[in-house]
Amino acid sequence: MPCDPQRRPGVKRALALVAMLAAALGACRRSQAEDAEPASSTAKPHAAEPSATATPTAAPKAVGDPTVIAEIIEYHNTKSEQAGKMTMTGIVQLRIDDITDKARVAHAEYTAEPVKHGRIGSPGEYRWADLERAAPAEPSSFGPYRWATIKEGEGKPSDARTFEYRRVGGGWAIKSMGGAQSASFGADLEGWSDGRAIETLTEFYNKRGEWAGQFRIGHVERYRVDRTGPETKLGYIQYLYIPLPGNRRETDYDKRTFHFEKRAGSWVVTRMDGYMSAANGLSR
Repeated sequence: MPCDPQRRPGVKRALALVAMLAAALGACRRSQAEDAEPASSTAKPHAAEPSATATPTAAPKAVGDPTVIAEIIEYHNTKSEQAGKMTMTGIVQLRIDDITDKARVAHAEYTAEPVKHGRIGSPGEYRWADLERAAPAEPSSFGPYRWATIKEGEGKPSDARTFEYRRVGGGWAIKSMGGAQSASFGADLEGWSDGRAIETLTEFYNKRGEWAGQFRIGHVERYRVDRTGPETKLGYIQYLYIPLPGNRRETDYDKRTFHFEKRAGSWVVTRMDGYMSAANGLSR
């Protein structure tokens, strides 16, 4: 006679135990299969541990104060001798040297685009127009519009110029701009500093210039130095000259140009030009 499990409690408990053991064995096998999953599966790989020699990359630094950059671009494009000829589009390298409490010089390397006069509604090869002043009465006439002539994707010419600042009231204002490629970078490497330049030209004026023994430089009001070649520079200064004892002349201001040359690794003043010779250099 067959055995009825419903009537035999011991048999019922044995069947439940067998079911539990089978479930545990199945879970173990699934775990082993997952651990042995081939590399070609869609599972995400673990992140690689950082190398002991890895060097973190710092975020790129800005080339300078955005306000300073904006005022240099504005001066170049609207007030300098390049206004209407070249449009500065961006500054890629900038150095600012404080000379005195009233004078400083900015050295800026920048990209630019040539410009030409044109009409509103000119063909689409021109990227943008810069309105210099109010629109002319006749929209079709040539006039105050400056158009960039560099197409998208083309290279832009670059330049590096000096910008002379003068303290005006409580702020600084750009007063002049140097010639093409007049800016200098790596001043420490080439043995140059603007502070040292002021000392050198002052010593030349006081002791070796044409007015040595009659006048001395009191203080420098304005200053800009332009690189004119690998081993030549021009210093433009406006300064207060003071008569020495015995000289009955009055104290006044002058603007002179000083010539620098690099000799045996040092920059020296070789000569200075005449009275008001730096007037044009400080008016650009």
